[in-house]
Amino acid sequence: MDNRVDMNNKIDDEIDMKSKNDDSSKNDDSNKIDKSNRVDNVLYYVAVISVIVLLVALVPMMWLGRYNHALGDDFYYGLNAKQALDSSGIVGALKAAAEGTKTQYNIWQGTYSAMYLMYLPPQIFGDFFYKLYPAVLIGMLVIGVFSLLHPIVVKMMKAPAKEWVIISSVISFMCVEMVPSMGEAFYWYNGSMYYTGFFVLTLIFFGMLINYVIDGDWVRLIPLCVIAALIAGANYASLIPAMILMVLLFVGLVIKRASAGRLIGTALVFVVTMIGFVISVKAPGNALRQATSYGTTPVKAILKSLYQAFNYLRGWNNVWMYAALLLLTPLFIIMVKRVTYGFKLPLLFIVLGFGIWASASCPTFYAQNNGGAARVFDLSWYMLVLYVYASWFYLVGWAVKRIRVKEKYIYIGAPVTFLVLYAILTILYLPGKPQVNLNSVQVAKAITSGDAKYYEEQYQERVKLIESDEQNLVFKVYDVPDSLMYVLWVGDLSQDSSEDNNIAFAKFYKKESARTTSE
Repeated sequence: MDNRVDMNNKIDDEIDMKSKNDDSSKNDDSNKIDKSNRVDNVLYYVAVISVIVLLVALVPMMWLGRYNHALGDDFYYGLNAKQALDSSGIVGALKAAAEGTKTQYNIWQGTYSAMYLMYLPPQIFGDFFYKLYPAVLIGMLVIGVFSLLHPIVVKMMKAPAKEWVIISSVISFMCVEMVPSMGEAFYWYNGSMYYTGFFVLTLIFFGMLINYVIDGDWVRLIPLCVIAALIAGANYASLIPAMILMVLLFVGLVIKRASAGRLIGTALVFVVTMIGFVISVKAPGNALRQATSYGTTPVKAILKSLYQAFNYLRGWNNVWMYAALLLLTPLFIIMVKRVTYGFKLPLLFIVLGFGIWASASCPTFYAQNNGGAARVFDLSWYMLVLYVYASWFYLVGWAVKRIRVKEKYIYIGAPVTFLVLYAILTILYLPGKPQVNLNSVQVAKAITSGDAKYYEEQYQERVKLIESDEQNLVFKVYDVPDSLMYVLWVGDLSQDSSEDNNIAFAKFYKKESARTTSE
């Protein structure tokens, strides 16, 4: 009897113990779920706030466009299309743009798709469209960043949409707010379309290409090949890095033993890009233009580009870049802990990325032996933002996968370590004070202070003269407020009415001549 009682008590104890373990396990699972829900809630609100901050920053940048107007060679390139539009309608304008592109191909440069758009500036359809253009381009830049990062963050990193929204918003904010030359980036059509515009198209292209690599849907190859042909006929500063990335992507697919369909599709897109590149490079106009320029050798161009990129890193140091990095670090940690990728060889990743980014400066050094105009710097800035954040993400991934410490110490240690490194670099290597001015703040001040209105009033005085019966137009040179110098104003007509841009301006408005005067 006693044995039976002992046996029953033992069984009861085991049942109680199992019950307690089950309850403990349930409590652990419940705690993990609660913690996960809290993190998700925090990220949701961060995503909402990041979008609101981005939109608030974009509003003044877009609103400034209502004070914008065509400048300089916008009239030179748009003249034939304007005349054709007036006489033959939109079809005639499209044909005139094609003829102009052909002419430039033979006498100046071979960037066929960019030149075609240069011959169709928005002011030929009305002043309103030139004023609308900056808002469209700025919006497209944001769309381009979001398009590129969606397949990377959501599909490759298995992250929820809110994390994609946060990262895309921060990177878009940095691209817009800290771009070196706002005027040549967004407001002057010919300069901005040629560089920022086709860079945006390149971002969208790579977003689509990554999607194709992921799902292998051959239907994507049709728009991919079309866009590849377009970016191949545009600026070389964004094309060269793009071609290098395509080659590396193909090599990566070979190493990963991707399906034959994906390899063939990726190769096809690259071949289309190469064909367009060869067509552009072989233009007779390039040779004629090169004869009047002083370039350098390919090796020297590469070395100078690397040195220029290093100077960009030093000169473009700013507090907002690092503040955003610190903000994103906890999110990066969450993301890398979710995936099994090992983040190997971080130094190789950083060095390779630096070389790809630096290659954007090679074309101008090779052709002109200099770093290019401000609009080329703008392009390098966008690429720098992408390079820095990608490199930091990879470094965070490498550290998290290899440093075996408690999770809370990672969240604390990573930002602290980064701050220490930043302080050391700032003291030892980085010149000057970190840049703190935001473009949207400068623009908002220009609008609210009346500077933009004052600039517009001067333009309207010109409009009155244009609409008058006067055939020989003489404009006062603009009195440009400092806040709008190289923003809305990046150049003007000459005081010599025989200059090409002056002649084109006069013909554009059916006048005999046009010039400016300082009197």
